[in-house]
Amino acid sequence: LPGEKTKDLPTVLEALNAWLDYLGITEVHHFEQDQRGGTFAVMKIGKSGEPGMLLDDQGEGARQVIYILIQAILARPGDILVWQQPEVHLHPAAEARMAEFALALESAGMRVLVETHSTHLLDGLRLGVLERRIEIQRTSAKAEASAFPALDILFFSVEDGCSQVQKVRLDKYGQIVNWPVGFLDERQDLDRRLLESYILAQRLDSSSDQGQG
Repeated sequence: LPGEKTKDLPTVLEALNAWLDYLGITEVHHFEQDQRGGTFAVMKIGKSGEPGMLLDDQGEGARQVIYILIQAILARPGDILVWQQPEVHLHPAAEARMAEFALALESAGMRVLVETHSTHLLDGLRLGVLERRIEIQRTSAKAEASAFPALDILFFSVEDGCSQVQKVRLDKYGQIVNWPVGFLDERQDLDRRLLESYILAQRLDSSSDQGQG
């Protein structure tokens, strides 16, 4: 886990629950097999000592994350993991921490391909890469660039009915230097409009107060 010393987690269940706890999601109590012998087909979850619930009775976010975590925990160095919108049905804090999980996998030798519409996940990746860079440079002033975690961002859009792909470039401080139009920019636009409306409302209130004075 981020900020902890590396330690061996002897079972899939312990590793799974460690990350679920960090993500703020209910822990898995135990695994069961269905009558056909399928692995992980039935899972009951709930706090220790409490009645469990079938995984199918949980929310979409918990179900999807559990599958993603199990797949990743069972992966080996060199494996490529593909996540499709892992942020769906998760709260913002969990979205950002999924980025930390992806970077932890990268450190362990896996590669992760993520399709996302989440600014929290994107910012978590950018922050995680920058923090790792700072940590490495603190311990080695002459650290090679190859020692830093790799983060490639591709923006897919449609123009005139054709798919377009543009690489989003980051500087060494994690800042986007060529922010494409339409690339997760709704938050920035809303922040700008909120600030402009706030300033305008204050001016109108001030004018109204002066007119009444």
